[in-house]
Amino acid sequence: MSTQIKLENVSKCFNKNTLFTDLNYTFKGGNIYGVSGANGSGKSTLLKIISGLLEPDSGTLNWQVNTQAIAVTDVYKQVRFYAPYVDVFDSFSILQTLDIHFQAHTMYVSKAELLDHIGFSDIKNEPIHTLSTGMYQKLLLGLTLYTQKPILILDEPTSNLDTANQNWVFSFLKNPKPGQIMIIGSNEQRELNLCQDILSLPIR
Repeated sequence: MSTQIKLENVSKCFNKNTLFTDLNYTFKGGNIYGVSGANGSGKSTLLKIISGLLEPDSGTLNWQVNTQAIAVTDVYKQVRFYAPYVDVFDSFSILQTLDIHFQAHTMYVSKAELLDHIGFSDIKNEPIHTLSTGMYQKLLLGLTLYTQKPILILDEPTSNLDTANQNWVFSFLKNPKPGQIMIIGSNEQRELNLCQDILSLPIR
């Protein structure tokens, strides 16, 4: 799989403040990348732009999967994006949430295997709203990490997790899928140590 994301002169402002300007960078399949920077530098905004969720104010992005160019309107089909602030319908049960997700996506594992991997087999019928912050985050991470996509983008993937669950995430991140682009937005050194290259955003 030949996967690539190319940024050319990408700039973005927020509330009239410049976050970053004229970014040029290429992400290539088979590698783990970090995006780092102090609070307010635009890490999360850049990850959303790379995911196709936001448009830059100027500059261009080119996505390529299997040597084929991907239109910005179709990027969502190739990307799995995770962030702690992403919401799901919390009135559904864990199992109902998995049912919906499995209908929409191709997964690396079965529902039973995923429930086992994240340790939710015994509480699969519990409503989402009863989960603690850490358990809710682990559910979202499980859905993200086990979804088959050529581009995986993770914004602060281990925040709010205890040590055991952080170790679970790291065991997965250390073994990216062949040809996949993995991008981790973080300032945590342990997460950045996994990356072959790091795009650092300056404060302006």
